[in-house]
Amino acid sequence: MHYPAVVPNLGRCKEVAGALRRIRLPSELVRQRLFCSDQKIVGNFNLIAVAICHQTQNVSGTVDGRWYRGWDYLERKLDAHCRSHPSFLEMENLATVSHERLDLALSPSPLTSAFSDVKARAALVNDLGRLMLRSGYDSFAQLCDSLRGRCVGPNSVISFLKATEAYSDPNEKKARLLIGLLRDAHGWEFYDAHKLGPPVDYHEIRGHLRIGTVIVQESGFKLSGRRETIAYADDNIIRAAISEAIVDIARQLPDKDPLHVHYVLWNYFRALCRRDSPICCKRGAISESELDPAYVVLFQRSIAGEGCIFSSFCDSFRRKVFPVEYSYDGTYY
Repeated sequence: MHYPAVVPNLGRCKEVAGALRRIRLPSELVRQRLFCSDQKIVGNFNLIAVAICHQTQNVSGTVDGRWYRGWDYLERKLDAHCRSHPSFLEMENLATVSHERLDLALSPSPLTSAFSDVKARAALVNDLGRLMLRSGYDSFAQLCDSLRGRCVGPNSVISFLKATEAYSDPNEKKARLLIGLLRDAHGWEFYDAHKLGPPVDYHEIRGHLRIGTVIVQESGFKLSGRRETIAYADDNIIRAAISEAIVDIARQLPDKDPLHVHYVLWNYFRALCRRDSPICCKRGAISESELDPAYVVLFQRSIAGEGCIFSSFCDSFRRKVFPVEYSYDGTYY
């Protein structure tokens, strides 16, 4: 089988790092406000939210009087449900929760399903809960403590998570996201989280392919302005190369590791390098409703007068061709 060859563009990574050094990054790169600060609740909440967060960009609704979409909606809707049903996060419940109850907890309204395939997501939750219980853990915090915060290698948090369907992605997207959230939003201590690569989601796929921090060397593999579908194996190759590019960018930034760089670029691409209206084309303002407040002023300043801090070397800006991220034929990893 023939796969596309995708490699980091180290020269472009250096330019991205230089642009990030010229702006003052927030001291708090990621935040999460939950109804409870207890480590058992916080850990189980994120373990489940991240497990089912894949392909939620089309999910939206109102929570506590405000409209949210995608991850923002999932996070706040689950938080609102657990506020009134704290036992929902007990491991015994997660191991047995039905797809009907999961849908009821997360759906925008009684007449609207939360996800296109809620049965598949409930199965991910059940599988995860059963493995935790079989292994003697009633919380993710207990698992992390027993492994002394090790993230990398055998007998680590990630090696445990890889045994579940939800976290089996070979590029460790969800596992890295989970560890990063707990470390940087809640102060959990992990022995070697700085050695992890970044999670790479569809916003970062779109942004990095536009800027050119990775090079797709296979001439037959082209992205366009349409939402095309590629093979699962190709997706893994592209995301692995983007992960390498982010690692290289982080090496050039003081006191920042790949997880830190992920937060900045994810917010930037999501709010400015949007699928249909990138800010450099002057097609609207920053999407402040979908942006962590810590980044609003920073991004407003960064685009003032030039449109985008990456525009001077961005491939898409130069060519006026803005490919969008692809869909892929994989499973709910």
